[in-house]
Amino acid sequence: MSTADQVTQQERQAYIILSELFLDKDHTPLELHYLSTSLRPLGIPAATLQHMLRHDLFPILYPNLLSVAGEWQGFDEDWLLQKVQDRRSGRGVARWMKLDGVVWYLMGHMVQSLWDKVKEGLNDGLNARL
Repeated sequence: MSTADQVTQQERQAYIILSELFLDKDHTPLELHYLSTSLRPLGIPAATLQHMLRHDLFPILYPNLLSVAGEWQGFDEDWLLQKVQDRRSGRGVARWMKLDGVVWYLMGHMVQSLWDKVKEGLNDGLNARL
């Protein structure tokens, strides 16, 4: 496995934080602000975070959005990070790529709207520092 496939400590934290967007609950503005302020110190550009959300987390966690009794407390971090590592190393990904795009088209708005608010908070924090 190449080092490009390895998940850095900052990325691990980002995946855990971003996974909150897939919990079956109402996300308050305060919670979304907290996610923004938690992501900001990791130093990962917003475009990279969006890629991580869309291409790594969404295919793993979207089933939780379909479940009436979805996860409310959080995801097992070891399970989540192993699934992300598997995706990044390419194990079992190719055959699902088309399906991922279709599911994103149908359901991505459920996460994208929350991400847009988190990203806005990231940008607000950057502008405040300038």
